Amino acid sequence: MAAQYRESADAALRDVFTIQGVTAEQKRLPGGGYDWNWRGPRNDPEWAWFFNRLMWLPDLWRSYKETGETRYLSALVSTLEDWMDSNPAPGRFNFTACWRPLEVARRLLYVLLPYWETWLENDEWPPALTERLKLSLEAHGCQLRKHHAFGGNHLITEMRALLALAYACPWLSASEEWTEYSLCRLERSYHQQVYPDGVYKELSTHYHRIVTQNYTAVLDIVKTHTQDSELIEKWSKRVFELWSYMQQVMKPNGKNPLNNDSDVEEFEKIISREAPAGVIEKKQSSRHYRWAGQSVFRGILKKDWAFFDHGPRGTDHDHVDFNNITLSVEKYDFLVDAGRYTYEPGRWREYFSGLSAHNIVSIDGHACEQFGRSAQCVSQMNTFAANEDSVSDSGKSYFYRDGIGRFGDWERRIVYTVDQCWDVADEIVTFGQRKIRTYWHFHPDCRITGDLRSTQGLHVYHEMCGLGVRLICDQDVPLEVSIVSGVEASHLQGWYSPSFNHKVEAPVIVVEQTAKGPFTNQWTFQPLGRSPASS
Repeated sequence: MAAQYRESADAALRDVFTIQGVTAEQKRLPGGGYDWNWRGPRNDPEWAWFFNRLMWLPDLWRSYKETGETRYLSALVSTLEDWMDSNPAPGRFNFTACWRPLEVARRLLYVLLPYWETWLENDEWPPALTERLKLSLEAHGCQLRKHHAFGGNHLITEMRALLALAYACPWLSASEEWTEYSLCRLERSYHQQVYPDGVYKELSTHYHRIVTQNYTAVLDIVKTHTQDSELIEKWSKRVFELWSYMQQVMKPNGKNPLNNDSDVEEFEKIISREAPAGVIEKKQSSRHYRWAGQSVFRGILKKDWAFFDHGPRGTDHDHVDFNNITLSVEKYDFLVDAGRYTYEPGRWREYFSGLSAHNIVSIDGHACEQFGRSAQCVSQMNTFAANEDSVSDSGKSYFYRDGIGRFGDWERRIVYTVDQCWDVADEIVTFGQRKIRTYWHFHPDCRITGDLRSTQGLHVYHEMCGLGVRLICDQDVPLEVSIVSGVEASHLQGWYSPSFNHKVEAPVIVVEQTAKGPFTNQWTFQPLGRSPASS
């Protein structure tokens, strides 16, 4: 760990920073200070936002304390002075890199609040900077109180930061009002943004994890600074449900599903380190979340796992993924969601958030209707069923275009025979002759052999594990099968993003059929055991 923050500190002395996996030399202005609005080497606003969080300052401080070398302290002080000189509080809602509310919150939570008192106690700390830093803390609080986000995970983070600031700095004149206000907004946000089954409404495991950690921190603050047992009990139950969802959807390899905008994250390690007592002890089983429209299929003896999404879009960070299914055998991922890669508008964002990056069906290049961004009420038609022998669920939608109207229907039914195989039936109805595409995206480490048209079908191998893929169509519908990866020319296809700003080539099976009228594709995904290459 020491080597890691020393490396970060030494790079910062050279103006070199790594932000969301991208390394570059930060631009300075002619006067010598940083260009706090620079958008990085890819012209990405995310670079400027993250840079203004000042997350490297703790690395400079640790390096100074470890080595005694004043160059680290000098860099820390000059950076703070430069930031405060260049970025006075705007006193209004602001979406600039410096004063976007989320950046205000992150600076407080991870830099200013954990370290400012320690800085001031150091003999070599410049006394003239002390009062400026206190005034800056107050400005941060005023900005969050009056000009915070309207909703979403940002608001939760911002109110957590305001609450933490109010308790950490009781000498601030508005601290009591900030405490009352932030707790009220956090309460309201929970009811507005979390479903009754404990799933965060953006329906992204990445942002669910962020919200879970934020509310856990709120609970810790409440426990530390109040004696309100009723308030503590209420938030304890909510936090437990948020963590329980993470535990229940976690893959056998300890990672999370990549639904909507998500990265591959170490859920098992995060849960074991941070979750309240009792979460880990909860038995993982096949589970349906009716409000979120998500189902988890689990084996009993074997470590089979699948995740089926047929719910609402998600209130933000949503993808075109109705009826998407991802699948793992033991610790190996086979069917995958492609991830998020970027938020910058353009062809890459359109691909990773679009229909062709998910394991779904399209008709004439269009996705089915995905309904609202948030479930207003849970459907009374619960198709999920589970017993010792099998688990099943289904999702149904239709295809619609202005000027054409409804031109197709699609129902996907999944039956998991426990510890044996998955049967996926795609029942498709077309109104007029249409081109149907089915996409199956596999992990980058998978290799595919065989012929889908044969009775043996395809064999997909991932290290020491295999998966058989077979297709039976109940009608004589012509089909074309292609297996592609890393396509960039006329269109994008065959890409996988394990984390933001990173992408790799990955194999995709694309099945094209032309049909007029109803037909059913019956897919079977059968675990095969060890890969021949591993024998």
